[in-house]
Amino acid sequence: MPKTFTSLRPIVKADGSKLSEEQHSALTSMRVTKGLGTPAHARLAFTVTKESPMISAKLGSSLTISADGLKNAGANVDWELFDGVVVSVGIELA
Repeated sequence: MPKTFTSLRPIVKADGSKLSEEQHSALTSMRVTKGLGTPAHARLAFTVTKESPMISAKLGSSLTISADGLKNAGANVDWELFDGVVVSVGIELA
């Protein structure tokens, strides 16, 4: 576990590719839940308009979420928060 951090930024990768800056700026919330004896799950929410870039995660895509901005013994490290697959995609209308 890293010893110190300054500010954390999420790194989201779908099928090994990081989200683009435009996709990342559409990310409005993220929640990762891990429990003892239960599968971990993550929920990402994006604000989408017709001008928004397409989000590249599809059902079955690998999904990894980590945080950067951490330092351990002076070196930058990424801390993995979630490693799994996309099993659901939904739309919520406001």
